[in-house]
Amino acid sequence: MSLIAAVDLGGTHLRVGWWRDDDWIDRRTEPSRRSAGTAGLVEQLVQAVRSGPAADGLVVATAGTLRPASGHVVQAANLPLRQVDLRRILSQRLGLPVAVLGDAAAATVAEFARGAGRGCDHGVFVTVSTGIGSGFVTAGALVTGADDQAGELGHIPVCLGPEASRCPCGQRGCLETVASGSGLVARWAEAGGGAGDSPALMAAAQAGREPARAIVERGATHLGAALVSMIRLFSPEVVVLGGGLAGSAFYVGRVEAALESVSAGSLPRAVQLIRPAQCQPSSALVGAALAGSGDPAATRLLRRSGFRIQLEAFR
Repeated sequence: MSLIAAVDLGGTHLRVGWWRDDDWIDRRTEPSRRSAGTAGLVEQLVQAVRSGPAADGLVVATAGTLRPASGHVVQAANLPLRQVDLRRILSQRLGLPVAVLGDAAAATVAEFARGAGRGCDHGVFVTVSTGIGSGFVTAGALVTGADDQAGELGHIPVCLGPEASRCPCGQRGCLETVASGSGLVARWAEAGGGAGDSPALMAAAQAGREPARAIVERGATHLGAALVSMIRLFSPEVVVLGGGLAGSAFYVGRVEAALESVSAGSLPRAVQLIRPAQCQPSSALVGAALAGSGDPAATRLLRRSGFRIQLEAFR
């Protein structure tokens, strides 16, 4: 296929681009209309793809839990997608072959094929944005687990007891509830910090204002501890950190400080393992385009994943 449309459908932004001959023809970004419900969000996606040049195929990288072999979205914590056969719907609406990938998986492909993890056979990608996602690479392939759901870092429980907040995924005490952009802002509002977004919260925390400072410190501590756990479990060559909050030098600095504190010097190279993502502002968009175009490095990374079934049919 000569022209691939790629979409990164996230909780905050919808990004769309058109990829040909190993480069972008055009890229656009708009706020995700998640408040419009399933039908409204799907319509936004369809119109975004139609707004550019006619493509030969579409790859969508979306937040949420998927059935990777079919492109069916089981649920998305930060999007109005529950039991949606997104691949079928989009293919019917657009008259195109469509593949639907997890956004963290797509971003992992981008960073290990072209970005900060290139050349590494063992590594981790972590995105900290509206939610928290991750992807693991071992022996040069994406680790997907028995049901292709491996890598749900944002939904590991880190808080227990009555203070544990309910996560949109249905669990209580998930890492996302205390360390993601949406989680941090929600905790700030609960503590009387007022309405605001994550940049406003970070500015208040950096200025030392309470409760913003304590909320950010708590989130950074939990995220730092989660990174220590991943390093212990996977012994990666690199930990690639991406997503909107990874652009906050203040937050990343607090996370690195927490990582050092939690590991207590027993992982002397822990902070040195962390590299900023290079395929920003949307690693997932790049990964979707690479996967759809049949890029050899992307294909190798996805060789053990259920996603390959979609992509084989797609091409």
